[in-house]
Amino acid sequence: MNPPTDESFPFYSPGRIRSALEERGARIRKRWGQNFLIDPNTAREIAATLACKTGDTVLEIGSGPGALTRALLDRGLQVYAVEIDRALAGMWREAFGESGPALLEADAREVLARLQSDLALEFADGRTLSGGELRFVCGNLPYYITTELLTGCAALTGIEGAVFLVQKEFADRITANAVRSSLGVYLRNAGRWETKRLVSPDCFYPRPGVRSAVLTFQREPFRCDPQVLEAILRPSFGQRRKQLRNAWQSKTSEIPIEWLLEAAERVGISVDWRAEQLSYEQYFNLATDLKERIAEENR
Repeated sequence: MNPPTDESFPFYSPGRIRSALEERGARIRKRWGQNFLIDPNTAREIAATLACKTGDTVLEIGSGPGALTRALLDRGLQVYAVEIDRALAGMWREAFGESGPALLEADAREVLARLQSDLALEFADGRTLSGGELRFVCGNLPYYITTELLTGCAALTGIEGAVFLVQKEFADRITANAVRSSLGVYLRNAGRWETKRLVSPDCFYPRPGVRSAVLTFQREPFRCDPQVLEAILRPSFGQRRKQLRNAWQSKTSEIPIEWLLEAAERVGISVDWRAEQLSYEQYFNLATDLKERIAEENR
């Protein structure tokens, strides 16, 4: 299949997007965080950051009218797209035709959960996709569910990497050298995250009020058990202004306070510190120590 040329692809134009939505009795949904990528050069640069080869399988989250889909097809990738908005799905099909890549009208969070369970996705044209077949993920992510989508992708153990458009401040929290959030610690456990470039608000329609960033993910072996790590992070950051000894006594803690205190002493963490004073490595070491304690208790 030959993807459309720049001249023929309809939805780089804000006017064409508005018209197509109006024809379908639809509008841009702010509650879904819809800011569509309309710059073909940016779309091509994003697609080029994927360390993939021709024929590799990529899941596109929130395909919208299809600017990024178009760039992925130009690279010769096998694209499986997900879009929750029916009007946008119709516009996407208009751009790529019936012989285009597979599209699923669904909530991306549910799609990721299904892939994590290695349950196949079934597309309307009869094509299927399982977690074992998927190699890469990409997408222009809506701010309000960015956390859920990134953690969902990090849990896909079979993928090699991913690239996302996110708000710059979100990317900064994840890629900071020092711990700034529980999300950053959780995601770093799954692999390497880097900000490749910043993207101007002018590259989107509607124009957002903030800059965006191209955020890449390279899968690496987990540094520690992700479930144990999450059980540590929840109380630690739930009351982040408190010292760890006090934060860990929260009702949200799934691990006995005595185990946490003993593990902290063994790995050299002061319980007088607050959550953001620990390093990534110290969180991973703490989780590893606690995993061994849990295993001993379950023998």
